[in-house]
Amino acid sequence: MKRRTWLVFCAVQLLGWILSSLASLLGLVDTQNPLVMFPVLAGNVLLLPGFVLAIALDDYLNRIPSFFGRFLVTTVCNAIFWVVCLAAWRKLRGKHQV
Repeated sequence: MKRRTWLVFCAVQLLGWILSSLASLLGLVDTQNPLVMFPVLAGNVLLLPGFVLAIALDDYLNRIPSFFGRFLVTTVCNAIFWVVCLAAWRKLRGKHQV
């Protein structure tokens, strides 16, 4: 993958983690305020599909050891997903050009 693609990937992951942990950073975990919950939801959407796998592993393993563990699982899954999607996109684009 090109350097620009990796930079976009890192920016999306970083923004997703900042937004999804915004409520806990501000100490507003128990609030139902939409102004707080919307950025958290947007951050979780940015972290898909790896976030879903991290949640499933968390339930299966009865807790991923730490925040860093969840971050690692989510980021690695998302990197694999981006690489596979990019390869599929290039293959589909290449077939239409021939």
